[in-house]
Amino acid sequence: MSKKLLFFLIVLFFLSLYSICKADSDFETITQGTYSGSTTSSYPGHFYYIHLSNGDIVLLTLTFPSTVDYDFGILCEEQYIRLYVHDDSGYSEHMTHWAYSGHHFDEIEYGVSEHIEFEVPHDGRYLINILHNAGHGSYQLKVEVHKHIFKEFENEESKKT
Repeated sequence: MSKKLLFFLIVLFFLSLYSICKADSDFETITQGTYSGSTTSSYPGHFYYIHLSNGDIVLLTLTFPSTVDYDFGILCEEQYIRLYVHDDSGYSEHMTHWAYSGHHFDEIEYGVSEHIEFEVPHDGRYLINILHNAGHGSYQLKVEVHKHIFKEFENEESKKT
């Protein structure tokens, strides 16, 4: 297991200790757009849900002030539930359905924007988690969802036949 994956899973685990206690309805469901938020010492991260389709290309950009360092990631809901709700440590194809942008806690970069480009492997709900790495404060999350051009072409061709 790579260091980045291990780090991401550890961070997600600690965030999930807080978030599992919250109801599903407490997580904000989002679509394309720009979202603002902030963290404090008592609320160190945020989760968002987004519904995506197989083949979508998701572009995520996280910006924040020069006094804060945030990391963030996206993963399919099935991986989250399997790992943190049911504590299933066995292998699943969902283990690879994630992307992460950030640094380890010993690599702090204040004010450096984070970017993720993620190709969605299956239809479903995905979680975007934002975690402060150093400092607390505001952030802005920009979400763009593009249909995979080949998927759109395949769909149009199948309608013709």
